[in-house]
Amino acid sequence: MSTIFIALILILSNSVYSQTESSNSLSEIPKNNNQKKFKFINDNELININDNELINFEVIDIEVVDITDSIYSETNYDKVNLENIEFKKGAKFTFTYRTSTDTKPTKELIAFLDKLAAWMKNNPNGNIRITGHSDQNGTGKEIQERSVQRAKNVKDYLITKSKSNTKNILISGEGARVPIADIYSEMGKAQNRRVVIDIISE
Repeated sequence: MSTIFIALILILSNSVYSQTESSNSLSEIPKNNNQKKFKFINDNELININDNELINFEVIDIEVVDITDSIYSETNYDKVNLENIEFKKGAKFTFTYRTSTDTKPTKELIAFLDKLAAWMKNNPNGNIRITGHSDQNGTGKEIQERSVQRAKNVKDYLITKSKSNTKNILISGEGARVPIADIYSEMGKAQNRRVVIDIISE
């Protein structure tokens, strides 16, 4: 398992805060023995638990100190053996995206889609379903649009390469409603932003 250390520098009302490992709260470094506790509301807001004060903050630096195995690239999810790949009814293929905003197919996904397009040419009755997913970063509208765009980009590439009928390819976007990993950690988000391709019929 990868060993990952991520250092965050936050702007928080000119105070310095550190995150506890046992919860999703932040505690201010004590000054004069007066400790305040904070809890994440979203990616850019904290709330003071003591007096319900809402505090905006900005992440100004993220430094990856040590990563023994990348979690942001397609290393874990997208190692598809293209030589022995079989497109059969019920088969499911998942590909991830490097960042929250990426919607274009990665090079690993394109290599897979080239194989799938060739199969579709030889199987005109084959049907597939493409489902786009997103992580939690962004507004609700942005998250939904991003998931749909991921599915649409895959469909457009397949139509261009295979000349298949558009009716053979169903697409949908699930936004961030169907996570498969922790929605708050960077590792979890890297797994949640994905596109899933299902072979419905041969």
